Amino acid sequence: MVEAIENAGGRVTCFSTSNNLKLMQQYTGVMDYCKTNEIDLIHCHFPWAGSLGILVFAKIKIPVVLYRT
Repeated sequence: MVEAIENAGGRVTCFSTSNNLKLMQQYTGVMDYCKTNEIDLIHCHFPWAGSLGILVFAKIKIPVVLYRT
């Protein structure tokens, strides 16, 4: 998916962590990143990253594309 997004002119940034709890704790950092970089769409995978994306959407209304594996 990364290659397809970049080929279409999009920017991809991955937020990696060592476990799912630490991923969820990054939501304020993700929101700050989105605001600073004027992100207009978030792509993330269920269940954990998708939950983070939904939380970010609920707070700052950036649309989320979810992928269920």
